[in-house]
Amino acid sequence: MTRPVASIGRYGLLCAAACCAMAVEAPQIGAQVLGSSPTGATRDHFTSNTGWGLGVFADWEVGAGKVIRLAYDGIWYPNGGHADAIPGLAANSYSESDRTCRSHAFTSQYLYYPSGNREGVYFKVGLGGMKYLTRINTTLNLPGAQGVGLTVLNESGTKLNMLAGLGYDFNKNWGVNAQYSFITVHGRTLGAVQTGLSYRF
Repeated sequence: MTRPVASIGRYGLLCAAACCAMAVEAPQIGAQVLGSSPTGATRDHFTSNTGWGLGVFADWEVGAGKVIRLAYDGIWYPNGGHADAIPGLAANSYSESDRTCRSHAFTSQYLYYPSGNREGVYFKVGLGGMKYLTRINTTLNLPGAQGVGLTVLNESGTKLNMLAGLGYDFNKNWGVNAQYSFITVHGRTLGAVQTGLSYRF
């Protein structure tokens, strides 16, 4: 009985070594620049301006044309300004609002290449956490009086972030991609369509 036990032990050690080798396999690191077009409540309540972002990611190939990606994306929107008349007050009374919106997202993504190679078209889905900041500062301007400033909204937090998209890798280094990413805050969907140029080192 010692020989079968020894064989089982040997194969067990080989399997354990293979699993450890896969676990410590170095990922392929990449970076990307992003443009972000706000949608839904993001556009309606905070900004209609296109934002920009930077991202970094690490890819592990888990099968032919199958990749697990851990990613960070930071998005910043230019502050949006609005001026609105104040009903019921004297003529030339108006309010000015300065609106801020930005986010930092950490996601785990699954990429699928129909060709089986890490080039050409791919599809992706992702899930993670997004830390967001939304702020509205308002100044009330009345004739003959100094403007009065107040913060209408100043909120930050972390919410579940979901995304889906597709991309195209020209070669092992360069690629382009697009995705829809969103969170839900107080029943409102804060979302954006993001497009990016990526480079894998």
